[in-house]
Amino acid sequence: MSDKAKKTLGAIIFVLVNVGVIAVTAYLEFSKGAERAEYIPFLGLNFRFLFAAFACLAVMIGAEILKYMLMMKKAAGKASFKTAFRVVVIGRYYDFITPFSAGGQPFQMRILSKNGFGTGASVSMPIVSFLVSHTAFMFIAVGVFVFGSRFVSSEAIRITAWLGLLFYMSIPIVVSVFTVAPRFSEKVLCFFVSLFHKIRLIKDGAAAEKKVVAALCDYREAISAMIRTPRLFLKLFGLSIIYHGALYSLPFFVLRTFGGAATYIESFCICVFIYAAISFAPTPGNSGAAEGSFYALFSSLTANYLFWAMLVWRFFCYYGYLLIGGVTIAAGAVSTKNRTNVTEEEKT
Repeated sequence: MSDKAKKTLGAIIFVLVNVGVIAVTAYLEFSKGAERAEYIPFLGLNFRFLFAAFACLAVMIGAEILKYMLMMKKAAGKASFKTAFRVVVIGRYYDFITPFSAGGQPFQMRILSKNGFGTGASVSMPIVSFLVSHTAFMFIAVGVFVFGSRFVSSEAIRITAWLGLLFYMSIPIVVSVFTVAPRFSEKVLCFFVSLFHKIRLIKDGAAAEKKVVAALCDYREAISAMIRTPRLFLKLFGLSIIYHGALYSLPFFVLRTFGGAATYIESFCICVFIYAAISFAPTPGNSGAAEGSFYALFSSLTANYLFWAMLVWRFFCYYGYLLIGGVTIAAGAVSTKNRTNVTEEEKT
């Protein structure tokens, strides 16, 4: 199968998964026999809270953009809002269309590299952002798990959430080993390069090994320089706390938009538990697991309001990023094509 066919198949599967999840959720809600008038409850929305939900999305994107601008300034002495915006929304777009949210960082590195940042800086900035974001989540989660567990009645969710937190902790530890243990890291990477060379996945093993070691050195120097700056780390950590705070506040504002009565602290704590519990879900954007867990958080809503509330919530934390990222990618492709056409016309 060609690369183009694989991409097409992947896109079709992604769309089908999301459409299937929405369809199943709609069927489960609308088959309960509620009155038709309740199916589309938009006339009764509390638009003040809907605006607050929009504000949460803006805060989330803004906090991530500021993180990259700070890192750009530190790494190269320059910062670009346009580049930071593209790194954030395109990176999140590819995160959400790949299993385990693992597809965004290569594209972020490519965007940074194409906009004049060195190899080390381009590689380290997405990794630093990832590590700081995970650290902020762990900081919030531990506090919520210790002081807010009374809001979660399901023992299964509490246990799964703790397991999810351990999963979150393992990733920064592995990445940190590659930073603080350079010799060990080089041996591990060279071992895999040699292995891939033997099974003929890599043609020139020596050249590939040299390139990998050089990239590792650039990455280690760049990431170490950022981590050695306490003020920068605290700023990035603070922005990550703001990002997660806005993300976990979304359910409360969506709930109040549709007339729910849960308190802010209760919805915030339940949301943190749910995000930790669904971290194992391998589907793009945790599709299926996220929607299913939504019912534990919004059970106070009237029947058939749940579907619409779930859809609005997923728009702000998932589909909205897909829309913004998709439009940004399309706009970039059109701009590149126009520049290519102009260049060809100038040559002729």
